[in-house]
Amino acid sequence: MAENLERAKAIYEMLCQTMDGHNWKYSGDPERLLIESGTKTEDLPIKFWVQVDAERQLVSLVSSLPFRVKAEKRLEAAVAVCAINDRLADGCFRYNVTTGDLMFVSTNSFRENSLSKEAFTFMIFIACKIIDEYNEKIFTLVTGGVSLQDFLTKL
Repeated sequence: MAENLERAKAIYEMLCQTMDGHNWKYSGDPERLLIESGTKTEDLPIKFWVQVDAERQLVSLVSSLPFRVKAEKRLEAAVAVCAINDRLADGCFRYNVTTGDLMFVSTNSFRENSLSKEAFTFMIFIACKIIDEYNEKIFTLVTGGVSLQDFLTKL
């Protein structure tokens, strides 16, 4: 167990070094092995958290979308999220149909090997690209700007 924690701390330090190397703004919490950051896009802002899990030897990137789906649009959103996730090779959108909360999640294991700076950079770039690609489309659907059928057709 202590070996896992030491390895997780080393991964966390490497993640911070990677953020510093790109001059990306972030706040870090070394006690919780947590990084908080974000970026601005043409559409909606993207905030994300990166958590190093020592026990499971996993790095998780989580980004909550900056809106909540209203009750009357939750079934449509569920169908939309399923259709989007079917197209993704890396990461997925998680959706709580009870609360209307949406988030994007991507994970990388460091159990059998180390996570490189390049892999972490790729993880952030891909996550932000996917979120940016779909957050405005989902928002337009759940606010009534497009029908579910049109959403699926344009997907």
